[in-house]
Amino acid sequence: MTSQIGEADPCGTRATSAPRLVVRSTLALVIVLIAHLIELPETSRLWAEVFNAGHVVLLGAFALIVLELSADGMDGYLPSRHHHYVVAFCVTVGIGALAEIAQIPGPRDADLADVVRDAAGAFVFLGLYALNDRRLSSLWEWWGRTARVAIAAAAVIVLAFVWSPTVVWVAAFHHRNTIFPELCTFDSVWEQLFWTTRSATLERSPPPAAWATVSSGQVGRLVSRPSRRSGFALNQAYPDWSAYRFLQLGVYLEHTTSTAFTVEIADRQSSQTGKGSCKYVCEIHPAANVVLVPLESAKDPSCERPLDLRHITTVYFFTSDTVGTVTLYVDSIRLRD
Repeated sequence: MTSQIGEADPCGTRATSAPRLVVRSTLALVIVLIAHLIELPETSRLWAEVFNAGHVVLLGAFALIVLELSADGMDGYLPSRHHHYVVAFCVTVGIGALAEIAQIPGPRDADLADVVRDAAGAFVFLGLYALNDRRLSSLWEWWGRTARVAIAAAAVIVLAFVWSPTVVWVAAFHHRNTIFPELCTFDSVWEQLFWTTRSATLERSPPPAAWATVSSGQVGRLVSRPSRRSGFALNQAYPDWSAYRFLQLGVYLEHTTSTAFTVEIADRQSSQTGKGSCKYVCEIHPAANVVLVPLESAKDPSCERPLDLRHITTVYFFTSDTVGTVTLYVDSIRLRD
């Protein structure tokens, strides 16, 4: 007896759903491998934040795939459509937590923030998808319009929160590239993202009244505590200095005696190995000074190779006073030809 037209063929249904199941399962596995097991080289803080934000997108997509896998495999076991959303969220967060726990022994570091990003991605993607899921229409009628607006707003807020560091670093690197060959003007808050200090404090400040030659705007006020290496660093500097011969900065020493001042420049190789950075040591005097560092000869005696001026990474500025606190002001760190 032949089947009537329009009657479902169980064998045909299984034949068409099996390839779909394989494709979805494979795609879910690939996403987990990319998000949790593949470690990309961290070339800059910007790319690290881009990868973190991409982590949210990847795990959001993973949650949607798990949702459909749950609907395909457990539709007869769960009473309602929204239970599949619960399964998808829990599986996504659980996989993320297990991946981080597996990293505790090393060599990679476990990061609780990645689990939070997994949860954020699952919530955002599942939430936005649910708003347009026709199979949840009766649920939305019961919950009302307010619930839909609340979920949409929460998803947008969470997405904005997890992507905000990326946006901030995009703006910071754009500013860095725009002001080059200025390396630091101290006039912009974006520059502060590239500062780190050691045994010192650094803040933006108006220039001292006696510093008549300073440019208008803000300067950096550095308070160095007694130490052999007390100062600050400009990290992730614009890398290509090959067209310039000098590094110049203004320094105003708020002190009664002279002190040693060191500028240390690291390229990509020395940053990776911890060896080979080049130093320029000079003496700064009370009141205004102009420090001019010749890039071709700024070598420490232990530096056996030329500085790679196409791949500069970090510039350090520090004093070596081990007796008392030194306060100085720094302005307009720039390259000159």
